[in-house]
Parts: sequence; structure tokens; C-alpha cells
Amino acid sequence: MNVLLVSTYESGFQSLGTSVAAAHLLGADVGVKALDLSVTPTPDIDDLCRHDLVGFHLPMFHSVPTAVRVAGRIRQRENAPKIFFYGLYADLFRDKLLGRHGDYVLGTDWEDQIVPLVKRSPDPSVVQLHKRGFVRQNKYRTPARHVLPHLGNYAKLVEDGTHVLAGCVEATRGCAHHCTHCPIPPVYGGKVTIIPEEVVLADIDNLVTMGARHVSFIDPDFLNVPRHSLSIMQAVNDKYPFLTYDFVAKVSHFRRHEQYVRELAKLGLKFVLTAMEFNDNEVLDILKKKHDIDDLDWSIGLFHELGVHLKPTFVMVNPWAEVGDIMDLLEFVETRGLIDAVDPIQYKIRLLLFKNSPLMDSVGLYASLGEESDYYTEWRHRNPAVEELHREICRWVDEAVERHLSAEDIFHGVKRRVAERLPPGYRSSIGPAPVKLPPAECPRFNVPNYCCTEPTEGLEELKGLL
Repeated sequence: MNVLLVSTYESGFQSLGTSVAAAHLLGADVGVKALDLSVTPTPDIDDLCRHDLVGFHLPMFHSVPTAVRVAGRIRQRENAPKIFFYGLYADLFRDKLLGRHGDYVLGTDWEDQIVPLVKRSPDPSVVQLHKRGFVRQNKYRTPARHVLPHLGNYAKLVEDGTHVLAGCVEATRGCAHHCTHCPIPPVYGGKVTIIPEEVVLADIDNLVTMGARHVSFIDPDFLNVPRHSLSIMQAVNDKYPFLTYDFVAKVSHFRRHEQYVRELAKLGLKFVLTAMEFNDNEVLDILKKKHDIDDLDWSIGLFHELGVHLKPTFVMVNPWAEVGDIMDLLEFVETRGLIDAVDPIQYKIRLLLFKNSPLMDSVGLYASLGEESDYYTEWRHRNPAVEELHREICRWVDEAVERHLSAEDIFHGVKRRVAERLPPGYRSSIGPAPVKLPPAECPRFNVPNYCCTEPTEGLEELKGLL
């Protein structure tokens, strides 16, 4: 039995999910090769069909169309191997992927199923693994990074003109929270899986050996289990004091775990990515974010005090926000000194309604629901001006990024386009910042950086594939 593991796209990083799967299979004496479609976008289908089993890792929504497209080409061949999908979006869309696009679907915590699947074990859990997600049974292995292309092919941290090799790791999987626009709660239901510290540290050892000088924790929320996260970073900093890192966390956790944040900031923390989403308490309540505008200002002040950059993500276009509300969000970004901290792709983000989203009823009250596909539902704002504005902003950001314009130039280009569509009599509701932040260049990756809300570009391609 020889297996090909296919990575689609993992935020520009070397695929953690693919290397973890490879480690389990190699540990069971299974022949494994890996292919990364972000590095080799046009694979030789004949070569793929020489394997007995092909597995696609689906950690993100935008990994789905890529995997479905390549899997479809494989299945057209007479000698087509069996295909399986695994990862967050494989679990979320398992009923749609199974049969139509693949032969097996593993759940999000798939480590206990992948070896029995490959070896065709009669274990009853394997017989049922296409029907539901499974809870991992405490089997962990250090990711086999060597099966994938070198780190130099992936995301790099850019700071002061210097490009630094980076790798992604995880200390936990799942999330304790139930944000309504996020794909994680329907799969995990509030469960958090803790990755043993020794496994995380061994993975970081390997990344440093490969040349990484920055690690990015891709946990949905690094502060879900703050004591575990702090223990890991204390050990890392003791061994590699030159290594920097970043993580993702909820705004509400910054107050709750302030002391942990202060300790983590001393250990090489470069920035924190956080889903601010919108500066409107009504919208935040609908999304069940458990933070409000005051929490945003408090958090900005805390990280400024600590000398750590806070990088916000937004759902800038949503059914509950009018043009004036979008201008208020931009005013908030500007007055809080966040212009350089916002990745330009954030100005393009609109609410993504994945299949069976808990927001469906709420969105239907404020927007026109369009065609419902197997994976997502289209929606249109009740105000055509918002839709026109979104299209114009997307065009501008794409053009500006292509021209390598600065974050400040991109921001003011967006703001100018919003201003042109403001209703008569608009007055900003944004007050002065509690703390005046000086302009500061923020380190960033050389690939787009976003949280659980992904860009909606490419959805038409997915619809066509189905």
C-alpha cells in the first residue's frame, strides 16, 4: 500500500495536517509521499494515479475547491485510486464530499482513523468513519516535516525589509466558544483537544533545524488553555531565545487571561491576530463574540503597553452594516493607529454563510438569500450601494497589492471609495481613542493573513465544480 497525501492550501504555510498524517502512516510502515498544490499547482494526474490511496487535507474553506477539482480529475481515470478527505472542512462537509468526490471522509480528529483506513482494518470505528466525526484517542506523533517542500517555499515573516523563514504549529485544536459565523463550533461543539507539550516542542525543534526563526501558532485560540500555552513558550524561549512567534486569540480572552498575556509577551511575541470583526455592539452580539467596543479599546491599550502588535481581522461587509457603519469601522482603524496592522485582504472580507450556518435566519431578515449550494449560501445586502462598494473595494485592493502600495495608501484608497457613497448627513459615531497610538510598522507575512472568516473569492469556481 502506498499513499499520496495532498496539501491544498494552509494560509501559505507548510502543511501541518499533511505532515502529521505522514508521521502516523510512516510510523505504521506505510509508504508515503506528499504533494503540495500551493507549490505544484498543476500536478501530473497520471503520477497521482500510481498510488493506491490519495488523501486531501481540508483545513480551510478555500482548500475545498482545489481538492474537489483535482480529485475529480483523478476519478475520471480507469485506474483511479481510492480518495479520502480529512481535516476541519472535510468534517463540516462530509455528507457532500462522500461518494460524489471521494470514497472516505475522516473527521477533524482523524489520527486514530488514518492508519486503520489505509490497512483496511475491520475495526467497527473505521467502517463508520464516513458517517461522523471522531474524537481522537490520545495518539500523537511529531509531524514528519521532511515529506513536504522546504520552508523556503512558504510564508515568510517580513519586518524592516527582512524576510524570515516561518512555520506553523498547534498547541490545541478546536475551540471552547460558539461564534456564529465560525466553522469550528459545528464540528467541535465547544471541545478543545490539547496537543502534548513534548510533541509541540519536538515539532518546533524540527522547524528550527529547517531554518525557521519564527513560529505561528494556528490554534483557533491560543488562550483557550493558557497555562499549557505559556508552559510551551517558556520552554521554547529557554532553548531558542532568538525565536519569535505569534498566535490567534479572542478579544474576550485578553481581559480574562491578562496575566498570561503579560507573561507571553516577554517570550518573543511579535504580534497577536484577533477577530475584532466589527466595531458595533449589535453586530458583535449577533456573532456571539462576547466582547464589545470597550473591550477593543482596552485590548489595543494593553498590547501597546506591552510593545506587541495587535493585528485585527474584520467581517467588514455583513448584512447588518450600512455604508456609514463601514466608514465608522475605518475611522476606528485610523484613530486607533491600526492602519499598518490591518492586512489589506481584510477590507475585502464579507460574511461567508457556510452550509447550515446558524446565522441563516438572522441574515434572512436583513438581506436577500440567493442560491444555496452544497457548501454555502449566497446573500445580497438589502442596500445595493453596499454591494457596489464591496466590488469597488475588492478591485482597488487587488490593484493596490499588485502595485505594492503601502498599507496606508491602500487604507486611504478604501476610505475614499467609502466616502464617495456615504448618505447625506452622515456623522461618524467614533469617539477619540482612549490611548493615542503613534504610527508603527507592523511585521506581517508575505501572504494574506486572516482568521476563521475567509475571502469569498473563488466561490463561483466551487459552484461550477459541483
